[in-house]
Amino acid sequence: MARRTASGRIVYATELREAMTKYLPHRGLPLQSADGRVRWTPRLLVMTAVQMAWVSATALADAFATAREATVAMYDSRRRPGETLAGFLETLAKASDALLEVVVAALRRAVPKVAGADWTFRGWVVMGVDGTRIDCPRTTANEKALGCAGKTGTAPQMLLTTLFHVATGLPWAWRRGGGDGSERADLTAMLGVLPALTRLLADAGYVGYAMLQALGTAGHAFIVRVGCNVHLLEGLGYAVRETKGQVYLWPQGHRDQPPLVLRLVRVWSGKYLASMLTNLTTAQLSNRAVADLYRQHGHA
Repeated sequence: MARRTASGRIVYATELREAMTKYLPHRGLPLQSADGRVRWTPRLLVMTAVQMAWVSATALADAFATAREATVAMYDSRRRPGETLAGFLETLAKASDALLEVVVAALRRAVPKVAGADWTFRGWVVMGVDGTRIDCPRTTANEKALGCAGKTGTAPQMLLTTLFHVATGLPWAWRRGGGDGSERADLTAMLGVLPALTRLLADAGYVGYAMLQALGTAGHAFIVRVGCNVHLLEGLGYAVRETKGQVYLWPQGHRDQPPLVLRLVRVWSGKYLASMLTNLTTAQLSNRAVADLYRQHGHA
């Protein structure tokens, strides 16, 4: 049922609340507090923070005002939360780590349910990883915390590295830091949260002996685009049986360890021929399936 707020906006308060609470846990996000002085309870904080990310306003204060108004409409019989952006941000900063732990766990449990039959592909969970650098406002705090990853004098940047379920596009995990951070280091730190039997799709920035070795050791398969700057070896005779397309990744700095036995697949991407490395055999995944998964990752 639509409801008009004090500012004249029309809000489908009941429907929005039901849609959001469908994926948020009841335990760990209480709506009320035993302390009557608390205005921003955990559930009101989360509901408002999520809506702020959806609001198209360019100013943070406007996004907060719109999101708070919608939250108030959802819980119109409850005590009103605080009215100032500063108070909201201060409370959110103190509770953020604990709230994220609760919310992320609940959303991860929801992804397989939302995906349904698309949760797996031939028995494997297909995940993608991608990193992006985001320009941030040139404030003293941002320059101190994030630094500058580009040319001298450019705005501070944040590196956001995200793991996502490819079939649905839903995020699974993420890490953020300064723009001069490493996507490989971020992925390494997130290996522990990958579902069992993951097929990971990644671009060329994630190719590296230690990175791919860690994925294989953890029991995951991967399909990674490889650039012309990566030197691959052929015909080493290391594998008991060498097959068509078999290559070895064995950089000089890792010659004290065995080479990685991989498969090179050529994939047409528009007008260009892309090279893909995988630790899956042809029997496990055909060249055509590798190409289909790579294109799906590119459009996720």
